[in-house]
Amino acid sequence: MADYSAQVSKVTGRVGPTVAGQGSDALLRSDKTGALVTTPGHATYQEVVLGGNVYTIQVKSATVTATTDISPLPASTGRGLVGIINPAGSGKNAVIMKIGMSTVSGTPGGPFYIDVSPSPCGATLAGTAPTNNLTFGTGSVMRGIAAAVPAQPVVCQMLRPLGGPAAIAVGVGPYHVDEFIDGNIIVAPGGMLVVSAHAVGTTHVVSGYITWEEVAI
Repeated sequence: MADYSAQVSKVTGRVGPTVAGQGSDALLRSDKTGALVTTPGHATYQEVVLGGNVYTIQVKSATVTATTDISPLPASTGRGLVGIINPAGSGKNAVIMKIGMSTVSGTPGGPFYIDVSPSPCGATLAGTAPTNNLTFGTGSVMRGIAAAVPAQPVVCQMLRPLGGPAAIAVGVGPYHVDEFIDGNIIVAPGGMLVVSAHAVGTTHVVSGYITWEEVAI
């Protein structure tokens, strides 16, 4: 077996903080266990947003209604409170970054859910154009769902709860969820993701959004 040890460069780091002037060279930092220490130099998602590949779809006011908005989202008549359709052949994955839902008024019937439909989802909704997080214009290859019926031919499957709100009136307890998905869910071409509700509740009005990065395949 060949010995490659001579070709491997040794990387060393300094334990503890270093004070250095602008433009000077500095060693990498490690802690006492040898783990690399890093500090964010910019906002977490600044680079991808500046790249023009981050989009948001939003809904301002949607009243949760019986049957149509309840998980798992029914075929044909099911209405997504907010969601995205990734058209087959789009050439891009939608890497979900964050989802937020708020109760505007009324009493929730329980938490929200993330419902999905794999490729080919068959949704025929033309959709709403998502907003680019850099230009505030359009340009996404996704079709946005904002309190609309995607008209997919099969029942969606519930992927997992989104969390909150409890089935209690606004002002009494938790009625908002703002969750970092951080790439744990990716909508591939031909797939669909929507936010649905647990139950109707009482005159339950919600607003919400989904933010994602579009990554070329």
